[in-house]
Amino acid sequence: MESSDLIIGREEELEFLMGQMAGALSGEGGLVLIGGEAGSGKTTLCETFEKLAAQSDCLVLVGRCIPGPQTPYLPFIEMFYGHSPDPFSADGIVNREGGGLFLSVLEGFDQLSKDKGLIIRLEDLHWADSASITLMHFLARNVRGRRILLVGTYRPEDVHATPAGEPHPLKGTLRIIRREGLCHEVDLRLLGPEETGKMVPLMLGGTAEARLQDLVASESKGNPLFAVEIINYLVDSEQVYSDGGVWRLRLKREMQIPSTIREVVLARIDALPRGTRDVLESAAVVGEVFEPDLLDDGEGRGHMELLGELEVLEKEYRLLHEDGGHYIFSHEKIRQVIYEDISAGRRKELHRSAGLMMERRLPNDEYLSQLSWHFLEAGDNDRCIRYSLAAGKLCQRRKAVREAKSFLTLVLQRTENDPWFAVDRLIALESLGDLKNDASGPREWYSYYEQYLEANQDREARARVLAKAAECWDQVGLGDAGKANELLDEAEAIADGDPRTLAEVAYRRADLSSNDGRAEEALPQIVRARHHFERLDDPVGTLKCRELEIVILRQAYRLKEARELAEEQMRIARDLEDPEPLLMVEMLAGFICAMMGDVEPAKRFTSEVIDLATKLGMMWTLRLALVYRAVALELEGDLEGARADVSRALDNAREYENVFHIAMCESDLGMYESSLGRLENAEGHYEEALRAASAFDSYLRSLLETDLSILRAELLMRRGGFRESDVLYKRMIGQAQDSGQPYDTMNCCARYAMSLARREMEVEARQHFGEAMEVAERLGCERRVRTLALRVGFAI
Repeated sequence: MESSDLIIGREEELEFLMGQMAGALSGEGGLVLIGGEAGSGKTTLCETFEKLAAQSDCLVLVGRCIPGPQTPYLPFIEMFYGHSPDPFSADGIVNREGGGLFLSVLEGFDQLSKDKGLIIRLEDLHWADSASITLMHFLARNVRGRRILLVGTYRPEDVHATPAGEPHPLKGTLRIIRREGLCHEVDLRLLGPEETGKMVPLMLGGTAEARLQDLVASESKGNPLFAVEIINYLVDSEQVYSDGGVWRLRLKREMQIPSTIREVVLARIDALPRGTRDVLESAAVVGEVFEPDLLDDGEGRGHMELLGELEVLEKEYRLLHEDGGHYIFSHEKIRQVIYEDISAGRRKELHRSAGLMMERRLPNDEYLSQLSWHFLEAGDNDRCIRYSLAAGKLCQRRKAVREAKSFLTLVLQRTENDPWFAVDRLIALESLGDLKNDASGPREWYSYYEQYLEANQDREARARVLAKAAECWDQVGLGDAGKANELLDEAEAIADGDPRTLAEVAYRRADLSSNDGRAEEALPQIVRARHHFERLDDPVGTLKCRELEIVILRQAYRLKEARELAEEQMRIARDLEDPEPLLMVEMLAGFICAMMGDVEPAKRFTSEVIDLATKLGMMWTLRLALVYRAVALELEGDLEGARADVSRALDNAREYENVFHIAMCESDLGMYESSLGRLENAEGHYEEALRAASAFDSYLRSLLETDLSILRAELLMRRGGFRESDVLYKRMIGQAQDSGQPYDTMNCCARYAMSLARREMEVEARQHFGEAMEVAERLGCERRVRTLALRVGFAI
């Protein structure tokens, strides 16, 4: 009997999986994560479940993660290639842009699940690349209401930080998935002695004497894999025999049973013929899953002879099994033991042979990461650098930042102080700076650009990288706009008219001016940048400029123009494959409508963004859309709805540890709670907002200043501190007028008028509503002021 047929001690877990499958078939899809140590039976449980699922007319797709260098989306690519090309095309799927990739994967799986249920198993997630884990999280969010069951397996002991100290991508995702309530978990315990003993007769057929069962149970310590390998070892070494259908131990005074899985496996492979062992060692170097054509044991075997040896390893020694043209080791632990036992010199040559065989598969990008590893282990520095750089760029395109950084850093290590590879090193340095991942920070990004600039004197290249380096110094980066402008000045001076560099320089200048609140200065800069991108026929760059132009127009309080441009860009963005640009412009449109007091379109736009951002897992966008929808809800008097939206945004900001959004949400919640008469709650939120804001530099703190001051004035008024509240409101109005901030002037006047109206100071309230309306008419925000006035009983 195959070890995959053994399900002893896992009956409850199997029953649970069957229940989850029944739920999925009725349209209640979900995610089940199965955790357990190596050899605990995760794969066996899944394979048994999948056989039963197939009998219930379910389609089963399996994607395996493998140890070593990682290829973005590898387990999903395995599924796509292993299934009918309709509706999937692996290349077409994984090379889509941004959220378009995720939506197309979900749509494809949804189509497959229409006629029959769909079981998707992701095997060994502790080896998964960060892009695959993100895609799994996306699917977990979106399979509810679908006939799809996701099942993932992993080893908890292998979910640890990288050698560089970066957290394992699965660890943070597990924490978030648990908090979001997106998964059920199954923890596989070790088997008890009685359960382990029952494995012996099931594997051997017939019955087994108690002494044999007790031996396997005590030596394996309840680990199913160890138990299977001990039984295989006893059979291979002829230490058991069948006596009339009863399996017995041979009578030996001192029976030596290896004490670890490693020793058991080594004892078994030591008995292999030399030629068979050579093939097995070659396979162990190629990987856990391999194609026979990739094997080269150095003996020049013909294809049929090689297949014969693989059949022996499968049928006689049970070390491999064939699956659709591929071979798979019976367990990764077995492959690892075999690999580690190969001598250093032979292992080096086998890696080189594997790499040369894989080179024949190029230009298939899915082999790049493996080529990097094989030639690293083979000591072929030239090929290692070449494929590491290519693998890093591939990961960068697919937004697998963690893996991209690993490959590109390897290039830096292998090219240090070697002028022969100067160009490769420069490409890696620029690419590392371009990653701009949240796990590092602007100082690290700039260090890569700085090294590039020190090593390269080419004017065109320096201009390009100087423009990128300037971004590291902006107000939300290292916070030195002067340094950023110095870098941009130098880039522009040596650009020699290159339109792309000039486009990036103009864009960065516009962004810096916008961050400083100098909208009138930023507008001509962003228009100049857009014209450069249009001449380059670069729609992505053009759309990027349009997005910033909308922001700048809003800052300049040219709200009607900003709204018109946003709605125009929404129509363009709807035709793009990637939904992320649409989310950005639609969110801006919603916010501008809320600023203008147009409640219904504000709610419609922000609701669409919330739905799609939730589906895609774009949490930064989701939080802002919730906050902006709350503004619209407050205007129409739905304070509880506004409070609920901002509470959700606050919970999300805490989960993702975004301190600025925490401060913003605490401030908004304080305002809504105050309006609802819950003063203690409001004051608590005010204190939390102040505490969070205290960590910011002057730029970020200034973005919250007006809202915090209004909340403070409101709380003073609610507690009877009328004089202090009036003084604070008047100071805010004066400061807004002096600094040329008409929207803040209007908003402070309107809020002050509402405060006065609540104290029944009708004449003063009407005066300040009039002042607010006077400004609002210039801005196009009359509806907003009228709506706020109606909330306190004033018709203006």
